[in-house]
Amino acid sequence: MAIGARAEEMTSGVPASCFGEDCVYARIVEAGGAMMNIGIGSHSALLHHVEQKLGVDYRYLKTFTGTSVIDGEPRETEITYNVRDLGRPRHTAYFMRLDHDGRADGSVHAARLGRGEINLIRARRMEQLAREGLERDPEYLVLGTDTSGG
Repeated sequence: MAIGARAEEMTSGVPASCFGEDCVYARIVEAGGAMMNIGIGSHSALLHHVEQKLGVDYRYLKTFTGTSVIDGEPRETEITYNVRDLGRPRHTAYFMRLDHDGRADGSVHAARLGRGEINLIRARRMEQLAREGLERDPEYLVLGTDTSGG
């Protein structure tokens, strides 16, 4: 859900690629926006946009087709999603290194909510941290071969 003065601008007319050029995440980064997560930590699908943009080797583009109901009208839909390569089990998403780096530099703000937390994520900075992390270590956003979480 998008709310705010630019919600319509950020979400309308998006391409058929969930994480490609001009997707919602690209627009949020370009606008210098932020995202809020409730109860799921500081990670976000924004990271899949970064992974697609950088062409990581543990994800690939897959097209899905089906029928969507939009404004009460069924229509055939085709969407491209940047999916995890299930043939590479050591490449399970793991965002704790990025979470640590984001909290350390202030691009992730957290507030307790019951047993969980609400996270506010600065999109442009998180994209930059993810890019820098992947340049240092291609397994920065996945479990990879180092399962220590370091």
